[in-house]
Amino acid sequence: MKSILKFAAVIFFILLLAAFYLPEMNNRYQTKRVAKDVLNHLVAQEFDQAFEGIHYYDKASDLEATITYKEAQNIWVKRMRKLKEDGTYIVDYDGLRVKLDDTYPEGEVDLILMENGKKTVKKHVYLWFGYSKNGWGLGNFQYYSGDHNYDEVEEWEKALSGHIESTL
Repeated sequence: MKSILKFAAVIFFILLLAAFYLPEMNNRYQTKRVAKDVLNHLVAQEFDQAFEGIHYYDKASDLEATITYKEAQNIWVKRMRKLKEDGTYIVDYDGLRVKLDDTYPEGEVDLILMENGKKTVKKHVYLWFGYSKNGWGLGNFQYYSGDHNYDEVEEWEKALSGHIESTL
């Protein structure tokens, strides 16, 4: 009888642990997979496919967008093509890391960009993820260097952002 109670207690403890731990691990796995997919498509310059992993919004990032997916995709893809035409695009990335901060996923990556014919490395680019009915998506890239203050946003950050304005 005692062994059955011990066994039941162990099983209960494992189930309790799994109930709290597995959802967090699933969020971390999903967001890392989304980030990899978006970055791989950006490197390959497959902008339509990259948008599939973008958390887009047109008002506040925590509100459902008021524009359609297709409209948002068209605007975002045009921004990416313009950025490429202007000489800035992602050629590679390194050190993708996703962690949970109080159960909320956040990431960091080193981006290798081509900027006006010169390869540059943006270290420790912060990745912000948003959640909508379609699941987790990559919402913003934020880069802080010693060369500019925290309020200054570079053009490539704006273009990659999931924030969609209804006019270009």
